[in-house]
Amino acid sequence: MTRGLALGIARRELRAGLVFALAWAAFFMTNRSDHVRYLLPVAIILCWPAGLLGEKLLDWSWGRVLIVLGLAFPLVQAARLDQLLARPDTRAEAESRLAALESAAVVAIDRYGPELELDRRGLVRLERLRVSVGETLRAREERRKQRFEEGSIAPSDRGIDAVRIEEVFEVGDRTGVVEVRKGLESLGTEPRKILAAVGVTHFLLVDRRPGGDPPNALQALAKSGKAVFVIDPAQGSGPPREAFLPTEMDFAITGLWSVSSPARG
Repeated sequence: MTRGLALGIARRELRAGLVFALAWAAFFMTNRSDHVRYLLPVAIILCWPAGLLGEKLLDWSWGRVLIVLGLAFPLVQAARLDQLLARPDTRAEAESRLAALESAAVVAIDRYGPELELDRRGLVRLERLRVSVGETLRAREERRKQRFEEGSIAPSDRGIDAVRIEEVFEVGDRTGVVEVRKGLESLGTEPRKILAAVGVTHFLLVDRRPGGDPPNALQALAKSGKAVFVIDPAQGSGPPREAFLPTEMDFAITGLWSVSSPARG
């Protein structure tokens, strides 16, 4: 590829674009980020020097073989990505697991957990919490509440009794601090007491980077109980290094082959 870049920079009409691509790549590849999409402009621009290199390889005896191998690599990676994305992701599996819990269960859902429809009890609790912090139900939530009052909610669409963590806590991912939201102090001053006060029986924790630094701020809350179920997107035993959608992995070239299903969180 270095040879291709040299050929491209030697061409005046390509020089400005390649200098931009190299500067862009240097910035985003030296800053920690799991968003591979930031490198998409670089991938597109590098097609120019790759084409020039391909023309040169055609003059070599083994050039065609090298070109085929070079093109086969992204084709295999793309096929693997398509295979993974065709499978149910971790949020979809979590939704089905939560729906199967006993009817008396009240689930605290992590910020990165699935967006689930609340049942009547969950909506009443949510409205009470919102009023305490000076907020109201949003339009969709208000409409769902009205449908319950009208009796137009089908039994299959009753939802689950849950409370999202962001409704009761302010969570600092960088600091690892979990604080009770202003206005809810009457329920308690400690996270565990708050969860008990709102009747939580289960906790859905989303650990996107197991063992990360700083550790997941909500990890301590989840450790107080036993695991009812664990959804692990990784292949083999033990937790994965990271649990992100395959397009947002730290090193997707190998990461695509270390998961058995896409992880959303």
